[in-house]
Amino acid sequence: MSSPSPLLVLAVAGKQSRSRTALRAAVEANGGVWLPRQKTVRGVVAQIRESAPGTHVLFLGPSDMPLPECLRSLTQAWESYPLSDVLYADKQKVGQRSSSDVARLRFPLWSPHRLEFEQFVGETFVARVPAILSIASGFELDDPWDNWRFLSASARLDARVTHIDDVWFEYGGETESYRGDKPNEHHAEERRLVASTSPPLPGDCSLITLTAGAALGDGDESPLIVAHLAAVSSSTASASEHIVVIGAECAPNARTLLSGETTISLVEEHTPFNFARRANLGRESASQGILVFVNDDFVPLRADWLDLLIAPFRDAGVAITGGTLLYPDETIQHLGVGVIDGSDCHFYRGSSLTEARVSELVSMNREVDAVTGACLAIRASVFDEVGGFFEAFPLNYNDIDLCLKARTLGHSIVHVGEPLGHHYESLTRKAIILPEEATLFYSRWPARPAQSEFPFELFG
Repeated sequence: MSSPSPLLVLAVAGKQSRSRTALRAAVEANGGVWLPRQKTVRGVVAQIRESAPGTHVLFLGPSDMPLPECLRSLTQAWESYPLSDVLYADKQKVGQRSSSDVARLRFPLWSPHRLEFEQFVGETFVARVPAILSIASGFELDDPWDNWRFLSASARLDARVTHIDDVWFEYGGETESYRGDKPNEHHAEERRLVASTSPPLPGDCSLITLTAGAALGDGDESPLIVAHLAAVSSSTASASEHIVVIGAECAPNARTLLSGETTISLVEEHTPFNFARRANLGRESASQGILVFVNDDFVPLRADWLDLLIAPFRDAGVAITGGTLLYPDETIQHLGVGVIDGSDCHFYRGSSLTEARVSELVSMNREVDAVTGACLAIRASVFDEVGGFFEAFPLNYNDIDLCLKARTLGHSIVHVGEPLGHHYESLTRKAIILPEEATLFYSRWPARPAQSEFPFELFG
């Protein structure tokens, strides 16, 4: 590679360090310019128009200390991604005990949904000059310059933002207490304006409930489907097409109850329990543009649960959504699926809603690796495109596999933070993972990253 390209650095004042001094010297020796970032949109735009010696600007936050060869790495990144408007990378953190205790601070892939609630990119990133000037042209010149606002506008205008699998800077702040910036009223008002101009949702929903007709237990022999249907009927989902798929194991009292329901279409399946097969069978009877798969052990908590679940579909890039589910004791059952050391995990399962990070996560929508099939919405077109649920996974992994198939086609998976309902998990069957299912799953997805691409923590 040739020598680094000239760069304009707009730095926010922070503690001085040898590494920042060294980067400044390298930038200037290479024909670049280093300036204290102005505070207003007008000032930043003027700096870029008057001083940018090349194609890119580095916005440098106060706590980030450049690593050796930082300038060369930055140049290599934008040469490798010439169509990207914004680039950001992971960071590293040196531990308090010794300089050899170094951890990589992993950042999520670009996610406009999460950015609405959490500035996970941080204050340090590289942007192309034309993109900056174009996006800033929509701001009031006398407004304060705000990196979050710039990134949010980048998302709305479909700018190309790329996470780079590299480390450019050492983070000099306290990761133990860092949770990212929080939206202020200015950001919240922008979100409301964006929501008011969002496109309409793509058609109506088909609600597909899978039931084995099991009883609630603890002395209550009423079929679990009773509480499910009652909660659905008192919610906005009551207006949706509703299909219920039952199996041969369904108890007579549950079968009699369902046969008498005039608001549902009953579909019978006579082979041993296979979630994937029953879900696919339900899809064959569905006629709407969004398919919402739920178990009968999911009982909605709020009347607008379906509205919240499908709201992210206003973004044409979203293929699948899921939502936060609670155990009956109000602790977390599902907050999205992530990966740690190669294994899929339900992070924060059993945690209280009052825990600091949980309370933040349930306040935001964000992209995740996968969501649970207990409450999952998917565009019918995408469901058909990926071939539906893989029936070789009768009990487990079918939902994660579906999400991964959608991801490989470039679609997004969004988890809705707001708790949508209780999940009386595995009352309809014994919770077991078949060894052959696990073997098959990992053989189907051998190249998956060993850690979540959308970590639950900012520094996962």
